[in-house]
Amino acid sequence: MPGPVAAAVDPERRATLLGARLRGLVAGRWGEADRTAGRFPGGAALVEAASERVWVLAEEHGDRALGGALLWSARALPGAAAAEVHVILADVDAAAVVARQAALFHRPPSVWAVDGATLHPAVPAPPHVPAPGPAGVDSLIALLEANGVEVLLEHGSIVGAWRGLEIARVVVGDDARLEVGVGPHDREAFALVHGQLPAPEALAKVIDAVREQRSPTRPDSPFGRLARARWLRTHLVDRPELVGAARLVPVEPTVTPAGVKDSLAVSAVGEDADGRPIVVTAAVGIDPGAVPAGADARLAYAPDAELVVAVPARDRHPAVDELAAALRDPAEVRAVPVPWEQT
Repeated sequence: MPGPVAAAVDPERRATLLGARLRGLVAGRWGEADRTAGRFPGGAALVEAASERVWVLAEEHGDRALGGALLWSARALPGAAAAEVHVILADVDAAAVVARQAALFHRPPSVWAVDGATLHPAVPAPPHVPAPGPAGVDSLIALLEANGVEVLLEHGSIVGAWRGLEIARVVVGDDARLEVGVGPHDREAFALVHGQLPAPEALAKVIDAVREQRSPTRPDSPFGRLARARWLRTHLVDRPELVGAARLVPVEPTVTPAGVKDSLAVSAVGEDADGRPIVVTAAVGIDPGAVPAGADARLAYAPDAELVVAVPARDRHPAVDELAAALRDPAEVRAVPVPWEQT
């Protein structure tokens, strides 16, 4: 969630305010010293070259800021193998998640939670445990499956996805019902226009619309550009041999996605050809958050598993390999063909 510096502030002004806030927090904890300010997306950073210390304040999407903070620190003090890295989060819950992820690295950074004008060491959250799904919705799950829709259990909700894109959700209130549409706003609009349609007909209508756009023949359509990490995961579940697996099953992210436009890396769990556990994390774009997300998923679902971070070939970047190698139990980064470019 956004911190005290409102997101509506002009970006330049906001960066200045965040920088001043970080300086105050660091001075309050470590005293005054010669430090250089730096730009960190969605936050601010400080470097104290004399002591090889770096501080990163993450205000936006703090629960997925660890990878970016580690890479920023490495670039700020190149060659400083003993650099001391501090990651500061405005949100206590996000700080707990990042502290849990940080412990998975060979040289874990210190993670701090902000309390007013002071900092406190973040207490690592326990490994993520998925919430149970709703009861009494078997008929709706069967309807989704009968129409070839991927059924996912995510954070206590049943979601129906087409090539990874959410097109339906089981909503439980006084009764259970299926709402269709791409995300909450589309579901609301669909209900206003087609509210009298029976669930099977409503679902078929949305599938037809999404199938036309979310295909290799229209990769740049509005629906084709959304949630591509999820589309890639669906592709790998269908073709697990691409990442050296024999079977893969999607699992929910260890942090809550911000919505259908979220580019959050997502994971699947299964076995390789020899029956050994494997966790595969799909990411699109040069995403430094993919490695902490994958390591966190491994901790939650299969702590002894091999971890593979799967990315499109054009997104294979040394920075991601660097993070994967920095884990206590290193991961493999593998380039894979993407479904939106298949013919």
